[in-house]
Amino acid sequence: MSLNVAVVGATGKTGKAIVEKLSKAGHTVTAIVRNPTKGRDLEKFGNVKFETIPLESTVSKFALYFSKNKFDSVIFAAGTNAFENLHEILQIELDGALKIIEAVEEVKIPKFILISAINSDDRDFWYPIESIRPYYMAKRIVDKFLERGSLNYTILQPGPLVEEPGLNKIKIPKEAIAESYENFNFEENYYDIKIPIDDVANAAVQVLNNEKANRKILPLVNGDTSIEEVIEKYL
Repeated sequence: MSLNVAVVGATGKTGKAIVEKLSKAGHTVTAIVRNPTKGRDLEKFGNVKFETIPLESTVSKFALYFSKNKFDSVIFAAGTNAFENLHEILQIELDGALKIIEAVEEVKIPKFILISAINSDDRDFWYPIESIRPYYMAKRIVDKFLERGSLNYTILQPGPLVEEPGLNKIKIPKEAIAESYENFNFEENYYDIKIPIDDVANAAVQVLNNEKANRKILPLVNGDTSIEEVIEKYL
């Protein structure tokens, strides 16, 4: 079934991959962007238009736009560097995400998908790592806010993102979490629990219209089980 989907943060690497996958799957996509030049580049995928609405905009502005366009789903894929600018982390990862959630709640859009981070809901996992603590604090606040609300959501929690070809395969949730605790080593090589950006996009498209993913968290770490099977059997 073709859906009408808005992607917030559509010009980042993950957002762009999601837009492309949605387009190929036959959905109608609105890319919500800050930079109109980059937005125009996304129209090449087909069934894609863009709208320039910076994340600094008000909740009411987003809600009005969402309402007018009658979206079936909104995907929040905006993000910033986990290690750097605290202001951007607060503005994008925290306040930007919360504003979009509030707007989606106000309009009662049927489905919301959040791109978060591996084990963001588990303080014991990330708090000892000072360099990523502010980033993960923001992610956890947003995840918990979403879980306690009324929205029909799916939270995707990818491991470190890599630009490699996607295999459409991940670990089942229990294994992904165990693997992340064993191999999330920021001092040496945290890419042991990597996930291709392409597979984050694959997961976003596959949870879009699958009731088994509703109000669930899906960790994303490279594995041997198809994303479809993980959603069907393990969520």
